[in-house]
Amino acid sequence: MNILFHARSLETQLRQKKICYPVFFSLLSKAHYPVEQVIQELANKISDVLGKSTPQLGDDPKTYFHQTWLPEILKNAENTLVLLFDEFDALDDDVAKHTKTEFFRYLHDLVELNQERLKFVFVIGSNIGDLDQIALALFKGIPAKMVSLLKKEDTFKLVELAEANQTLRWSTKAKNTVWQLTQGHPYLTQQVCVCVWEQLHQGNVTKTPKVFIGSYLLVA
Repeated sequence: MNILFHARSLETQLRQKKICYPVFFSLLSKAHYPVEQVIQELANKISDVLGKSTPQLGDDPKTYFHQTWLPEILKNAENTLVLLFDEFDALDDDVAKHTKTEFFRYLHDLVELNQERLKFVFVIGSNIGDLDQIALALFKGIPAKMVSLLKKEDTFKLVELAEANQTLRWSTKAKNTVWQLTQGHPYLTQQVCVCVWEQLHQGNVTKTPKVFIGSYLLVA
């Protein structure tokens, strides 16, 4: 099934259940990349998740990825591959018009490639009706799930994803502070956690940092 959802949270849940190979891929910084570069980076991420070497897609990455490399990956993979495209609406701007048109049409072909072994999740931050017709054509027939404000306990679960990965620990007071700052907004909660994680993983980290409340800031 293809749905719109919170990709990073879903990636963690799927990875823990070990029922598929979830591949998180953010498009936030890629709106102005050539499509060939986006495809190469996607192939790199898939290879990393599957524990394979960096792929060489040759002089025609689009054709080789679609017709040869990805079908071979799907044929030999033990589980279904799930591509989680985060910040999908980052491509929906006028400056990136050529890239988005080409990429959306390319994705449309990928969606049809192998519906048994290849699944897609598209995460957008705006109303789906705000996307242009090319993007809407890609989503035709795909069910959508609206993610509204989270309850406090669900916000805590989102904050605690880093604990599941054993890369960050949060004090109860720190989690409450995140809740007070974001009021359960999924994207804002994610961004606060990302900023804290990046701050606390600068330099050589020898043990899992713990987040607690200092005089003014979240510190560890």
